[in-house]
Amino acid sequence: MKRFAFIAFAALSVASLAGCYKNPTIAIPPGPPPHLYSANLGDNSVAGYAQPLGPTTTKSVTLTTPFTASPFGLATDATNHLYVSVQNIGEVLVFNTPITASSTPFLTIGPINPPNGQATWVTFDAAGDLWVADQVLGELYEFKPPFGSAVPDFTITSSTPAFFFPQVITFDSAGDLIVPQFGNAEVYVFRPPFTATPTAQVISTCAQPVQT
Repeated sequence: MKRFAFIAFAALSVASLAGCYKNPTIAIPPGPPPHLYSANLGDNSVAGYAQPLGPTTTKSVTLTTPFTASPFGLATDATNHLYVSVQNIGEVLVFNTPITASSTPFLTIGPINPPNGQATWVTFDAAGDLWVADQVLGELYEFKPPFGSAVPDFTITSSTPAFFFPQVITFDSAGDLIVPQFGNAEVYVFRPPFTATPTAQVISTCAQPVQT
């Protein structure tokens, strides 16, 4: 299978809301995310960029030490922990932020489904559950907090039509699970409640849909 350089991004935001002293009905909106992180498949690293971002922005930090294989997907939880999927070894590494060049994960989820499982992508649903895509085995894994076990709480083992390299997963505002298929230029949409073998609504595209 061909290897492609792929970069995933995650922005960490500060969820703060301050009321105006004279008029408590007026809220001051939060500022921009303090950091942007990218997973770099080519050199097995995660790079950090500090705000403000602009044409001359350069990396403020590069983290390489924890990654023995390619970091691929990034996600953040409600407390700004950074989740990094390491695809070739089927693990999700969890870091405190902001990361530094010497950061180490405080939690490792996996290996998931050894010896052939891969953790291709990570995302969260509205309930705070962690979802991991495995493009090689064609499965989707759900982990419920508190995290730690390498055994998923729920697995979508197959779909109709069949998964064809489900590389990326995301959720829309209605809770639908959206899964682009890297192998057949289609996007599968699953409506809750999910089963282990759901039937997808298929959206055809004219190119390889890597990310929605």
